[in-house]
Amino acid sequence: MRDVLVSNYYHYFQTNGRVVPHMFLMTFDALLGKGWFNVFNAVLFGAYLHLLTLNFVKERKNALMGLAISASLTLCFMCGFTNEFLWMSGVFNYEFVAVLVLLFNYLLNQEIRSKWWMPFLFLYGVVSGWTHEAVVIGLSCVYLWMCARKWQQLTLSQWVLLSGFVVGVALCVLSPGSIYRALGGDEASVAITGKMLNYVRALFYMYNLRIFFLMLLMWMLVKKMEKTWLIGALVSLLFVAFTGHDSGHSRFGVEMFSLIIVLCVFPYGKMKGWIAYAVLSFATVYLLLCMPYCVQNYQEFKRVERQIMETRDGIISTNEVHPPFYAERMVRRFMFSDTTDSYFIWGLYDDWFRTSVARYYGRKDVILYFLPEKFVQGTHSGIVDDDFDINTTLPFYVCRWSAVDVPTSLTYILRKSPWASYPILGGIERFAAEKMSIDKWMTLDIEGTTYLLAKKNFMIQDRVIDIKYE
Repeated sequence: MRDVLVSNYYHYFQTNGRVVPHMFLMTFDALLGKGWFNVFNAVLFGAYLHLLTLNFVKERKNALMGLAISASLTLCFMCGFTNEFLWMSGVFNYEFVAVLVLLFNYLLNQEIRSKWWMPFLFLYGVVSGWTHEAVVIGLSCVYLWMCARKWQQLTLSQWVLLSGFVVGVALCVLSPGSIYRALGGDEASVAITGKMLNYVRALFYMYNLRIFFLMLLMWMLVKKMEKTWLIGALVSLLFVAFTGHDSGHSRFGVEMFSLIIVLCVFPYGKMKGWIAYAVLSFATVYLLLCMPYCVQNYQEFKRVERQIMETRDGIISTNEVHPPFYAERMVRRFMFSDTTDSYFIWGLYDDWFRTSVARYYGRKDVILYFLPEKFVQGTHSGIVDDDFDINTTLPFYVCRWSAVDVPTSLTYILRKSPWASYPILGGIERFAAEKMSIDKWMTLDIEGTTYLLAKKNFMIQDRVIDIKYE
């Protein structure tokens, strides 16, 4: 437990201010383990759905419909679902945070008169605010708007809760780690053009919002909008654009506020009772269809775990599960997908990831290397050539390497892109270049044979015709 507290202390000053979710995350990761986490996460998801319905579906007779909407939209449409509801780190940074703030909102709307509860309410307000800036900044604007409209009607318990919440938000957003991160960390001096490109990219990737656009469509259909919670969605949207993040899970705050709006304005009175059962049945069938791939993925995870515990040479073979498109969001892999360059970077090239995994499993005596099973089998059967196979389906290019020294440079030789003849596009290196330097490569010894592995650039892989090295 001492290590958890010390880690949180350094995390607060160096990375970000999400002390509460990271305290729980580190406790489960270091002390309780994955098994207890899975049980906790199942209960947490139920609490998430229940609190959404409890907070924003006003009439009890509509509760089942509200549950159906919450479950189906979250399971089938929430962008970044895998990283928010399955991945341990993401669960505590997003799903867990959602449960805390939804419970806070529920307490805020209850009439609590006993003064004995006030210290606990203040403390819970601090806990709820000290969670995740992508959620609490938008939520702060929602409550600020509410207070501006009804400040004379606020009860003592509401003032206490909101006061604690403000303290928690300040501790989260104004932490040294959060400020450092907001300024760009070690890249705080990056040129303004680079920053602008990040903002443009973040705005472009807003297309991965789904519930947000469903909410806008419902607005047009029912001619009704919950303006208070719309403030939260828009503020969260601007915040994500300002940070320059383009991942699905970075939009969690926007999607959660959009889901709240859908629950508030949904025309329950016009819906037949059987529709709720139909929607829940659809969500159940969807989960049942995804289940076999989730089981396969779990079995692969356990197979990799056994290899880590038993390996002597550090070679870990992975056999990635490739589910159909509809089940992809339900599969959280142990390794990055072998259809991205992240597999090579984290599984082979980057020491931090491999060292951290080895230490987690108590294997300080070996250096781990994660390799696709088909490549490991290929090394046993001797099918890897002395020249790079440009058409390989592996997440990297590989050849046998007989020289003593590691090459000093590697270069892709490219065929000309058809887009290079177009105005403007012809001036972009990605389209116009006839060769391009490879930024990451390494040698690896397996059973007495040395192999040279080079990172694959998936943006230009269809144009690569050769690889030269010096």
